[in-house]
Amino acid sequence: MVRRKLSARYARSEDFDVAKDKRSDFRRLAENRTRHTLDMIRKLENLSNRGNYDYTDDEVQKIFGTLKSALEVAEGKFRRTSTRTPNFRL
Repeated sequence: MVRRKLSARYARSEDFDVAKDKRSDFRRLAENRTRHTLDMIRKLENLSNRGNYDYTDDEVQKIFGTLKSALEVAEGKFRRTSTRTPNFRL
């Protein structure tokens, strides 16, 4: 387990468990960012309403192809095998 002394700024005498802190930070941020991403996907779903929007199948394929590619890159970064995140333009 990784441990380090807290700086004097925090005025604590006990060791600070960095690994536990990093883990809780990851979980908190991952949950918030995943929740936000899912909300954005739901908003993207709203664009499927043909009564309000006009789009082509090519545009839809481009949107979802870009999203799939970005997800593959993000997953690759967790596995340390990633390339660059794609840019998107219709």
